[in-house]
Amino acid sequence: MQEEEGETIMVKIGIVGCGMITKTRHAPEYGHHKGAKIVAWYNRSKNKAEELSNLYGGKVYETFDELLESDVDALSICSFNADHYEQTIKALNAGKHVLVEKPMAMSLKECEDMVALAKQKGLKLLVAHNQRLMAGHCKAKELIDEGKIGRILSFETCFCHGGPDAWLKDPDPWFFHKEKAVLGAMGDLGIHKADLINYLLNSRAIELNALMETKDKRYPDGSLIDVDDNALVLMKMENGVSGTMRVSWTNYGEGDNKTILYGTRGVMEIYRNHEPVISVYRKDETRESYDVKNEMFTGPDEKVYENSGVIDTFIDAIENDKETCLDGNYALESMKTIFACVRSSEEKKIVTIRY
Repeated sequence: MQEEEGETIMVKIGIVGCGMITKTRHAPEYGHHKGAKIVAWYNRSKNKAEELSNLYGGKVYETFDELLESDVDALSICSFNADHYEQTIKALNAGKHVLVEKPMAMSLKECEDMVALAKQKGLKLLVAHNQRLMAGHCKAKELIDEGKIGRILSFETCFCHGGPDAWLKDPDPWFFHKEKAVLGAMGDLGIHKADLINYLLNSRAIELNALMETKDKRYPDGSLIDVDDNALVLMKMENGVSGTMRVSWTNYGEGDNKTILYGTRGVMEIYRNHEPVISVYRKDETRESYDVKNEMFTGPDEKVYENSGVIDTFIDAIENDKETCLDGNYALESMKTIFACVRSSEEKKIVTIRY
């Protein structure tokens, strides 16, 4: 980090991968943060990095290894899922803090190695599980911990939309190719919901039965894609709560990112409707609602962005050497759920998770 004359200390950031998540989350949020400065970019297609460099400043590097040799303090790794492990390990070995996009890595051992190396090097390793920082989920966590609906008995959670082809406006996105994505809807959306349930319930999945399928998404030649586009999971948590998780890339209506919690004193609905964000239906027939939102800001391209809180959390962790709810050890627990889902679906059996 360096202190420029008349300015606060700036964390020098390098961004690896310049796709949609960088354009709409990482780059604008770093650009908005007073304690961070983007100084380096790397992308396989150099023109994408150059476009963002023109907006936010910073040098475009020809290779990832050249970027690592620069004086950046920290990296956002927003590359293909299959590249997360190698790039994170290289970055940590080069002394850089890392924020890596989800899913964290593509095997349990890879995830464990990443967490262990960060600890060994005394560096920060965070995973961009932004659902933990959504205003509705933060408020829900507060209400749950207060006992607003009593002891949680069961849950339903889902994350469904029209798929990466729809929001990227690309009929053949990299998400559809196993050599780059490894996992489909489960890795894209399931990891968010598995991690969210761990966070809200302050517990971990210990037993599950999963069905992962490819129902409708196809390559341009008409053949089905080689990763899952739908998944349904029945799970039991360590604290005895049980519930269902459903994720889908084939929701061709309005997107759905709701969670419903059933407690001994009532029911809590989170993001079930646009407004209010949270509805609590009490056993005594009273109702409470909470309409909370994340901060919005305008980027250098005059577009309005929602501040996910991920970048704020990462910079705060570096500047103040603190633990956060996005730390790699929490992501590791969530990834255990995802790998157990894959095994359950492949072997068609109930799987037990051990910690």
